[in-house]
Amino acid sequence: MSDSELLDRWARDAAAVRDQVAELFQEHSEAKLTWKPSAAGWSIAECVDHLAVTGEAYYGRIGDSVERVKGSAASARGYRPRWLARLFLRFVSPEGTKRVKAPKRFQPGAASAAGVSVGTQFVEQQQELIELIERARDCDLNAGRFGSPVTSLLRFSIGEALQMMVFHQQRHLAQMQRVLAAEGCPK
Repeated sequence: MSDSELLDRWARDAAAVRDQVAELFQEHSEAKLTWKPSAAGWSIAECVDHLAVTGEAYYGRIGDSVERVKGSAASARGYRPRWLARLFLRFVSPEGTKRVKAPKRFQPGAASAAGVSVGTQFVEQQQELIELIERARDCDLNAGRFGSPVTSLLRFSIGEALQMMVFHQQRHLAQMQRVLAAEGCPK
C-alpha cells in the first residue's frame, strides 16, 4: 500500500472514530456514558477522556515534526515502522489482546465525570488529527522522529505516531462497545 493510500485510510478511520463517538454521545444518557462495568474498568466517558488527553499530548509533537520535514521526499521504500514501533503498534492495535495500563499522565480525569462535555471535546479535537494526517502528505512518513510525552527513550516517526493514534482510538472504541454490551449497563 502506498503512503498516500495509507494516509487516506488513516483519515477515513479517524473520521469514522469521530462519527461513532459523536453518535454514542448523542444517543446515550449521561448515566450510561459514565457507567463503569467494574471498579477497575473505564466508562465510555473515561475512554474518550483518555483519548482526548492522549491526543492533546501527541498532536502538537506530531505537528511540529510535520513542519520540520515538510516537503521532504517520501522514502523510496515507503512507510515502514521500525521494529520497536511495530511492537508498540501491536499493543495499541484494535486486534491487540494484551492489556496495558495507561501511564498516569494519560489516565482519565475529572472531565470524564462530566460525560457529554468530554465527547464534544474529543469530536472537536479529532478534526486536528485528520488535519495532521492531511498535512503529512507532503512528508516522508519515516522521518520527523520525536520523543514520546511519557519517555524520550521512545521515539516515533510521523507515520508511526499517526498510525498509533488511529489504532489506539479504534482499540478504545471497541472497548466502549464492550461497555455498552456489558451486563448491568443502564438502558
